[in-house]
Amino acid sequence: MSTDINLQEAAISYAEAGWRVLRLYGLHSIRSGNLICDCGSGRRCNKGGKHPIDRDWTHIASNDVAVVTRWWDEQPNANIGLLMGGGLITIDLDLLKPTDDGLSGLDEWEEIQRHCGLAPETLTARTGSGGLHHIFREPDGYRSGASLLPALKGAKKIDQRGKGGMIVVSPSLHKSGHRYEWENEVEPALAPAWLYETPGPFCGTSARKQRTTNSSSSKVTPTARVVIIRDSKVEEKAHELTRNSDPDATLTEATWTLLKEGQINGDQSRVVFSICLGAAARRFDPIKLFELMEDPTNQGGLRLREENAKHGFDRAMEWFCTTWESAQRIRAGSLAPIDQLREEAKSYQWRKVSYIARNNRQINASAKSMPKVLDAALDLATRHTTTEPMLSQVQIAKMARLSVKPVRYALGGLEALGWIQRGDPTGVYVPDIYSLVLDSELRLTRSASSKIADGTFHLWVDGDLEGRSFDTSFVCDLS
Repeated sequence: MSTDINLQEAAISYAEAGWRVLRLYGLHSIRSGNLICDCGSGRRCNKGGKHPIDRDWTHIASNDVAVVTRWWDEQPNANIGLLMGGGLITIDLDLLKPTDDGLSGLDEWEEIQRHCGLAPETLTARTGSGGLHHIFREPDGYRSGASLLPALKGAKKIDQRGKGGMIVVSPSLHKSGHRYEWENEVEPALAPAWLYETPGPFCGTSARKQRTTNSSSSKVTPTARVVIIRDSKVEEKAHELTRNSDPDATLTEATWTLLKEGQINGDQSRVVFSICLGAAARRFDPIKLFELMEDPTNQGGLRLREENAKHGFDRAMEWFCTTWESAQRIRAGSLAPIDQLREEAKSYQWRKVSYIARNNRQINASAKSMPKVLDAALDLATRHTTTEPMLSQVQIAKMARLSVKPVRYALGGLEALGWIQRGDPTGVYVPDIYSLVLDSELRLTRSASSKIADGTFHLWVDGDLEGRSFDTSFVCDLS
């Protein structure tokens, strides 16, 4: 096994490319030479290297580079997972085990295509066990979940990963000792409509009981670079963000320090990307930033100056523009859900909310204060370009031009209605940090609850609302 594999760098690359990343328990070698799971079950684990570390992984999978970096700082041996759904589906083709008979997943896929039609070439990975992952974009109006699509039904060695599913990706380690590898560098193709509409050859029958010998010997190719998913709306938003730069904007202290001092070790291209990402969040003029990176006293521009020295000014400018556009795509992709929340809030029916706080006091949040505080929270999220935990009471109070006390009351009401959620309890002397909640179904469930009476929402510390149990993580600290 290679010793120069850097899982953190790979995970960051996926996040930069727009994939929703999650961390999986890794594997480690024991005295016998076998690989066992890093989870508490160890050698008893039957999902070694394949199951998520974080319990709420379908909701916290992230393309935020800072979040992904922190995750692998905490768990450097973690394997890498990518969340499916959200317009993506993976067709998972397994090989036969020594004790199996019948067709392999690769053979079943060939039979399905002969019956239903050819599937387009798409982004494909070789799994650690030798199977294949075909990743497709789902057509408008079609969505997949855990149940096999009509064309795949009855296949014994084919599975799918749609909404609520995930896949393990390169360079994650499999218990066999092999690593997951990309087979090609193409972008995910549009899934054929027949997957969703046409019953396949195995539908309602058993897969054929005959083994073929030519499927499991496909050659594993070297790891391909991460493929960037292009979304026209994100691209358009990224261009808009670049056009709307502010000539008077200034860099944050952290970005300015990175620009001035750089990093002695590590990928210098990533240093430039981090500077671009920080500058983009402040609407900093990219031309001004390019000029600052050309200055040899600014160590953060080392990679840019190397490009200039080797290939000339035009190539260096082209390389910088590509990096800047990538940073703006990350920013645009993060802003999209914030904009959706803002649109949802415009038509939301606000009502007074009554709830019990951690100090057992009943608090009332007014229908006027909550949308004002939410608007400030959305403005802050837009400024920071993230929906991850970063909202504090003091910041929101400044943005909303309110005192902290009514902001606290409003934040509790917004939690009750499912607009925001508080992070792990931080205690009396450390401010609570909140994040935005993207699940509109949660808000619909809570606002339509039968426990709303006379426009008042009662949130009790240990109560239950339409089958949902609440504890102190859903209430506001008023100490």
